[in-house]
Amino acid sequence: YNVTLTIVSLNGCKSSLTKPIKIHSIPSIDFTFNNVCQNTSAKFFDNCTVKNSTITKWNWDFGKAGKSTLKNPTVVLSETGNINVRLSVETDAGCKNTNKKQVLVSPRPKSSFSFTPEYGAPPLLVNFSNTSTDGKTYIWDFGDKKGTTTLKNPVKVFNDSDNYNISLIAFSDLMCSDTSYKSIKVKHSTIDAAITDIRFQIIDGYIDVTIDVVN
Repeated sequence: YNVTLTIVSLNGCKSSLTKPIKIHSIPSIDFTFNNVCQNTSAKFFDNCTVKNSTITKWNWDFGKAGKSTLKNPTVVLSETGNINVRLSVETDAGCKNTNKKQVLVSPRPKSSFSFTPEYGAPPLLVNFSNTSTDGKTYIWDFGDKKGTTTLKNPVKVFNDSDNYNISLIAFSDLMCSDTSYKSIKVKHSTIDAAITDIRFQIIDGYIDVTIDVVN
């Protein structure tokens, strides 16, 4: 746009000055985010746009979780429920805009389990008890590289001697997750003994042997 300033004196003399003025666009605010779970890293994505300018500054406000000046920040939110997230941006021309959205922070389940027996010789049949809270679906990994199961309370047979690392992932209905770990020893029985003394004597033509063993 051309803007003209005209000055008229008391005696009718005039003087004019014309200069071009560029009107810069206000940025349009928008952002998205992935599934937000309590105490889990959540990624926020800037989708702001502006015509004929470039956005150069971002200011995110996550409430109690703090602030960030990154374009696409990652934040851990500890509160559950709806929280307000505010994004302010500024262009290279100094134009600013701010907007906020409500973000639902879903609670995480708590994964836990027990099993019986806790050790034994192969083939060892083990009953697993799922004691997780707030879980809807599950994935078990028995550490034997033979796949997983989604049963809530599975039964597993361990056919080989080894130390197996067991993991249980619990998912909420909004796919927030938690993982717990335990290990189980599957070993063949062994006798841990030592011979401390061997004594011989002949009684009535027979050899009598006495062996002292400690365990």
